[in-house]
Amino acid sequence: MVIIESLMLFFDIMKEDAEAFLSHFRKVELQKNDVFIERGRVCHTIGLIETGLMKCVFDRDGVDIVFEFAFENSFISDYYSYVTRATSDKQIICMEDTTVYVIERTKLDGLGGQYPFVETMSRKMNEYLFVKMHNKVKSLLLDTPYQRYKHLMEDQQDLANRIPQYLLASYLNVTPETISRIRKKISLEPGS
Repeated sequence: MVIIESLMLFFDIMKEDAEAFLSHFRKVELQKNDVFIERGRVCHTIGLIETGLMKCVFDRDGVDIVFEFAFENSFISDYYSYVTRATSDKQIICMEDTTVYVIERTKLDGLGGQYPFVETMSRKMNEYLFVKMHNKVKSLLLDTPYQRYKHLMEDQQDLANRIPQYLLASYLNVTPETISRIRKKISLEPGS
């Protein structure tokens, strides 16, 4: 199972630990456009995507502003709401039919006492999220739109085929026309 291997690699844990950890999650099948996390409610769940794609969006005057995408072998939640227990100002929506393993806060909290490796996993996840957020903010402040697009495509090459251009633009904080210009520039580069 690829998701077990992903857990082993990301958290540097044994197969038995990854299987034990995942056994406490419930498998949920969601359809395209289903809402995984609702805006306006406190988030008490964390998901681990087996297959599919989700987007995490803020609402600005009725327009979705993309905060992040989550795809195979990645965790998804409104971590801010989860940690602070404040109502979520984001909504997480399936962009494709999605299979996700879900765990509730009460179950996850209990695993720390049951499995010593869960505390290490939690620390690693917090460090990963901090670094990811730092890099995103740094990129928005310092990188050109071209550089932000290139970094995103290097990190997840198939996103360009799975995500509509206007959503990529929203995520990168540029216009769809800018994405078109960037793609044209890339297509003209040697080796493209």
